[in-house]
Amino acid sequence: MLFLPVVIYCYIRELDDLAIFSMIANVLLIAGIAIIYEYMFTHLGECQPVSDLPLVADVSQWPIFFGTAIYAFEGIGVVSHNINFLNIPVNELVKHGKKIRLLNKSK
Repeated sequence: MLFLPVVIYCYIRELDDLAIFSMIANVLLIAGIAIIYEYMFTHLGECQPVSDLPLVADVSQWPIFFGTAIYAFEGIGVVSHNINFLNIPVNELVKHGKKIRLLNKSK
């Protein structure tokens, strides 16, 4: 079922062709976050008064928070760590006002 879309995806040689999909994903992500905040602020205090809510969660719920936060910030750590191992100096990543394509060496 997923074989054909994955094969077609692998045939894309220019990462610039995927830029429109990245833009659409970013717009949908922002829309989703806006919907979550709208729902959160319009329904705040419906179930119980805000004054009854605890200021800090119970200690037993802290591990799930830290696990989620570490997972969310792990991606940027991987990317910034990998850029240190490039054979290209960081000051040469931009030449003549154009960004060098680091992930695509098909041409």
